[in-house]
Amino acid sequence: MEEYDILFQIIKYTKCEKSPATDILSRMNELGLGICYHLDFGYSIRRFANMRGYISDSELERLNRESLEKIREANPKEAKFMEKYGVDKTLWSEDTVYEYEFELDAWT
Repeated sequence: MEEYDILFQIIKYTKCEKSPATDILSRMNELGLGICYHLDFGYSIRRFANMRGYISDSELERLNRESLEKIREANPKEAKFMEKYGVDKTLWSEDTVYEYEFELDAWT
């Protein structure tokens, strides 16, 4: 997710104005959100939630498995790639991102 996506979700779920949403995002940054950032893919909210202890390791694994199943239904080749490198793209190396983007072009 990008920052504007996070702000959108905060406003959507809390029904607050932009200023309080910005304050929440600032607090998330103080709590380490930036550690879960990848230049190509934005922020991993799941990884942030796991890092902060809001969701357990097993819950994170379950969410990633569910995501992989959805991807498998939509694009089996992409799912196979993610099985090899992981569902959380924010953990991928630059080489993996390059390979993914190259493969993505080939899949379409």
